Amino acid sequence: MGWFGRQKSARGKEAGAGAAGPGGVFLLVLAVGDEQSERTVSAEVVAQLVGATKGPALAALDRYFGGDAWCPEIKTHTSRQGPCAYFAVTVAVQRGETQASMSQRIRAEFISRWDQEAGRLL
Repeated sequence: MGWFGRQKSARGKEAGAGAAGPGGVFLLVLAVGDEQSERTVSAEVVAQLVGATKGPALAALDRYFGGDAWCPEIKTHTSRQGPCAYFAVTVAVQRGETQASMSQRIRAEFISRWDQEAGRLL
């Protein structure tokens, strides 16, 4: 499947994809799901997993970080095998945060949401 991006708010679009946060910008690549499994699921199941993960995780993180400027860009790639998804998140480090603290929070949010939906669907 292809890479899918994020719709930005007007404020996020103003900041632009190259906008740096107070602590700089880094790329975080998250893998969620079961990369090792031989199980294959339908495209609809993968879409449902991604939809139940990405949107709610971004919304929760936007609330936590006070808007969407923390994430100038996110791309998603999915695999029906496993199933699994890869999120390439460009992260603008926010005031009071570090790369490590933001990585940990983002990973936890995405993994928790994926695992919850996978437990329900699979």
